[in-house]
Amino acid sequence: MAKKRYGRIILSWLFAIIMMISNILPAFATGSADSQSLKIKVTVVNASDENQYLEGNGITLKSLFSSYEETKYTDEKGSVEFTGLAPGKYQVIDSDPLPGWKKLTTPYTYDLSSDWSFTIQKESLAEKVALTLESVDNDDKSVPVGNIAFELHNPDGTVSNVKTDASGKCLVGNVVQGQYYTVQSSTVEGYKLDKEPFDFDVLIPDDKEYTSYAITVKIPILKDKGDSGETKKGTANISLKTKTDNNPISGAEFTLYDSTDDSAITTGTTDSNGMIKITDLEVGKYYFKITKVPEKYLIDTNEKFEFEITKTNIEFNLNLTVDVKDEVTDGTVVVTVSDQTSGDSISNVTIKLISGSTEITGTTDASGIVRFAGLAFGTYKVSEVSVPDPYILSDDVHTVTVSKEKSTCNFNIRKIKSTDVKGTVNVFLQDVDTKEAIANAKLALYKKTGEFVMITTTDAAGKVTITDLAQGDYYFTEDQMPENYSVSDKKYEFSLKDRVLTVNLTLQKAKDSVQYNSGYLKVTVTDQDDTSKPVVGATLSLLKEDLSIFGTYKTNSSGQFEVKNIPLGTYYVSESTMPYGYNISKNKTTVTFTKGQPKVSLTFRKIYSNGSGGSGSGSGSGGSGSGSGEETKTGAINVTIVDKDKQTPISGATISFYKKDGKHIATKISDENGVVKAENLALEEYYFTEDSMPAGYSASQTKHSVNLTKFNVYNIKLEKAYTGSSSGEDKDVRGSIKVKVVDATSGTAIPNMTLVLTSATGDFQAEFVTDNSGCVTFNDLTMRKYFLTEKAVPTGYTLNPEKREIDLSVSQFEVTLKKATSGSSGSEAKTGTINVTIVDQEKNTPIQSAVMSLYKADGSFVGDYTVDANGKISINNLELTEYYLKEKSMPDGYTVSDKHYQMPLTKDIATYTFTLSKLKKSSGSQTTTTTTTGTFNLNLVNQSGTGLANATIAIYKQDGTLVKTYVTDTNGKVSASLAYGSYYMLEKIMPTGYPLSSQKYEFTLSDSCVTMTFDIKKYKTSSSSGSSSSGGSSGGGSHSSSPSSVKTTTGGPNGSSSSVIPISDGTWKQDSNGRWWYQYDIKTAVKENITYPKNKWVYICSNGGTNWYYFGNDGFMKTGWIIVGNNWYYLNRNGALITNTWFFDGSNWYHIDASGKMETGWILSNNRWYYLNTVSNGTKGAMLTGWQYINGKWYYLNPVSDGTKGALYVNTVTPDGYRVNGNGEWVA
Repeated sequence: MAKKRYGRIILSWLFAIIMMISNILPAFATGSADSQSLKIKVTVVNASDENQYLEGNGITLKSLFSSYEETKYTDEKGSVEFTGLAPGKYQVIDSDPLPGWKKLTTPYTYDLSSDWSFTIQKESLAEKVALTLESVDNDDKSVPVGNIAFELHNPDGTVSNVKTDASGKCLVGNVVQGQYYTVQSSTVEGYKLDKEPFDFDVLIPDDKEYTSYAITVKIPILKDKGDSGETKKGTANISLKTKTDNNPISGAEFTLYDSTDDSAITTGTTDSNGMIKITDLEVGKYYFKITKVPEKYLIDTNEKFEFEITKTNIEFNLNLTVDVKDEVTDGTVVVTVSDQTSGDSISNVTIKLISGSTEITGTTDASGIVRFAGLAFGTYKVSEVSVPDPYILSDDVHTVTVSKEKSTCNFNIRKIKSTDVKGTVNVFLQDVDTKEAIANAKLALYKKTGEFVMITTTDAAGKVTITDLAQGDYYFTEDQMPENYSVSDKKYEFSLKDRVLTVNLTLQKAKDSVQYNSGYLKVTVTDQDDTSKPVVGATLSLLKEDLSIFGTYKTNSSGQFEVKNIPLGTYYVSESTMPYGYNISKNKTTVTFTKGQPKVSLTFRKIYSNGSGGSGSGSGSGGSGSGSGEETKTGAINVTIVDKDKQTPISGATISFYKKDGKHIATKISDENGVVKAENLALEEYYFTEDSMPAGYSASQTKHSVNLTKFNVYNIKLEKAYTGSSSGEDKDVRGSIKVKVVDATSGTAIPNMTLVLTSATGDFQAEFVTDNSGCVTFNDLTMRKYFLTEKAVPTGYTLNPEKREIDLSVSQFEVTLKKATSGSSGSEAKTGTINVTIVDQEKNTPIQSAVMSLYKADGSFVGDYTVDANGKISINNLELTEYYLKEKSMPDGYTVSDKHYQMPLTKDIATYTFTLSKLKKSSGSQTTTTTTTGTFNLNLVNQSGTGLANATIAIYKQDGTLVKTYVTDTNGKVSASLAYGSYYMLEKIMPTGYPLSSQKYEFTLSDSCVTMTFDIKKYKTSSSSGSSSSGGSSGGGSHSSSPSSVKTTTGGPNGSSSSVIPISDGTWKQDSNGRWWYQYDIKTAVKENITYPKNKWVYICSNGGTNWYYFGNDGFMKTGWIIVGNNWYYLNRNGALITNTWFFDGSNWYHIDASGKMETGWILSNNRWYYLNTVSNGTKGAMLTGWQYINGKWYYLNPVSDGTKGALYVNTVTPDGYRVNGNGEWVA
């Protein structure tokens, strides 16, 4: 019994313990589950208004106990949530603040044990400056001078009147940054009225972020020192005499006025000598009038005689003559024409005077004056006949009368520029039947040139009013119409010209009699590399919004299919199968059919990947069928040869066809249609060459490759430029390089030496042997860079493996190569020679009077050289270094090119000889081709600078019409050729993990902006705990001293921009000293609150290119080396930032990264390691060569200029006999 009792007691205890554990475990289990689902919510608001949420602020959450780190961007409510967090300490970092808002430098640290929400209050950065003016004594700035009034001239040209108080201070208030000046308008006793402008800048320093900023500007006030002062006062001397006998006129009365406010200063009367003297005049502008003369004299009492007293010109003298009434027999009319805004004189204005049948015309001179003398007394009508641009011709008629009492009549005309005249257009949109207003219709306004202006919406009254329109021609198009009204493609044109300042348009629309109740879809599938090749037999499915299949369709022989009668709504297009060699994309394309837009066209471009593609049953595209699986046995190559300019066929050209291994197939001559055909070819790889061309055309040495395994039929068009065509000398011009090899000591020719010429890109190579004169000529070469190397040399000479760079930039180029015999140094050249011959391209005759400028590679000027009577220049005794020539001037009819003709003079190539051919313009002919298309480029990268492939973007016209969709290539790039006009780009599909932006990237292509490039950086939304690994050396090993990561950034020099949209509507300006600055267009000026950039980088599209420029504190464009934010940058002579390249400054090589920063330390370029000086010794960033001791190890960097200068030696023996391992380290 005892055993049973004890057993029960033990069981009771066990049961109790189990119950306790069961009660405790759920609590632990719950805590564990919660620990993995905690969250932190951060909300960012305006510190001054908590109801203003800041969308797009980057917040980084960083764990202090693990490798977790994640960055997200706040939504429209200013919030961001981090979920699935474990308990522990975290830091919340303000990692990417919005522009214009202060960055929080101290992170928030929090020990997370439960969900946490908090709000960050952010202060906006100061954009304006609190300005205080203080008037002080000029000699002692600590002494205030109160109650001084000033005119304050603002950066926008407006003027404010301000006055200091008794303490000498005046709080102007918050003003925009820019350049200001004051003009003193009143003074107090003991101080002078100084009319000289006082200039000063109002700027917020860029040394840190300011939420508010105030400055006080002290304006010195000059003491009135009387006669003892240094400042002298001015004098005006006026003489009045008769016109005929030069007798003095006494008793004539004058009044002197201040030009600034037309106030009368003093009066006076001429003495017995006809003189009046006015003294004690302050520096400033004045004018006087003759108010009264004795009765027998004639004078115009309204005429102004203006003059100015300055510190350097304190005396004014004027001699006037007047007519005597009895002696006056005829009259004079003087017309003065000036600019209404600036007051500047306007020349070349034709004025007409009419009196009865008398009609006289005259033209204003450089002073804006035209004088009509010898007029019979009477009344005349004055009118304008013509005015120069950009002034508006007026049809006003003015009446003047000349008489014996008033024989001279002065008449002033003020003109306004058309650019200063603003007009208004009113549009009234109504139903054609009911005449009721049509509201909420969107109309797009364009200039006549096609430049987009704006989109506007009709109000409830069906009206649109647009003001402040510049003079010119415009048109409206319908962008969007309310329901029951269809969008027309009609242009509604109007003009604001001359005196037409307001235009009223009434547009009438009829309701649609037929409603679109179904959609239409057209799909085109082409090869991405050759869009003229359709992809035949591809099947695609149209999916409903619930992803059920509406239908599946196959492309026809044109790579297309159509689907009609689709119910309105949203659908997806998905790829089902693709022909052999094409991959199937898993992405779905969204299409929406509405009553307003029932028709949709899509184009898919597919990459051929040589058999790794989808499951389609069709054969390769290019055949006529849809692909039934039957193999095509033979193929064909059809070549059509045409003139590049006229597009007319070229007959008589000889073309040879070869297999890839060089086996000759056939040689044929083009027929009257310019066609050459090679048919019944096995499906293999081929190439063809141009053997000869008819007179006037050059045969290329290029091998044209054709792959019949990809498509069974290739149709190829060759465009050949005619030598005498009107396209200009630079169009498809080809050249030759002549190499002459001589003995370095005797100068005799060296025959039988084998030379190889290779293009810098490696796609061209030619091999020749020197003839008995030691010469070899490489003909019909594309204008670009080449390398010349020795392959074999005659007995007695040493082979030099060094590559010599030759930049072929002219049609005929000749170099002399000196070779020393083995074992001797020969007679080494110590100086070099450059010989130039300039000839007419068509006649081959010398061009005289041409001037060429020679520069060293660093841009330093050497000299100007003029051709002799034979069109030749010879420049001798030149230092052996790199040079380039530029054309400075050419005779009439020849265009001056901006090309650089580069010539590196070395000890073994010390002579360069070349012929420059120039094409003379035909009289009256057009020598340039008008560009009507531009290029759009997109560079899409992730946060590490790596290109994002397979992202889909779409380009639309400004009216919303889809132009085309594009998919980024493996480097994240898209390039599209577009007609001039205004567009915008939208992101459609992004790779997994990258958010889709709804931003409209707007751009305009025009003559001033031929190429537009967007650099867009995307950030993954998912967390990332990976780390960057270092790059390897060219030997395959991991380099111990290389950087931890090699990053390429985009977004320009600022490096942090996720997207940068260039500006293109401003104007480049140049001051009298030749310095350039950039004037913003009005929209940008309003946005930036300043009319020009200063202390900043600006991304500008102009002159056909898009580049970064830097403007200094004075607003002028910088060039050369500059340092910004502890980083060095190099701006070329045009001010453009150079990026992602090697750069030679004349002394050293530097490498510039993709953001424009000069790099230092180890870098990886073209799979080779280089080391750039890290020491600030005047050559920081310069490429190092030879043996270098870096971080305790010896490395050898190639010192030879063979195209790989500076590259690290790895896994080899150095030229001086030392072995280096796979990391480039010397092995002892």
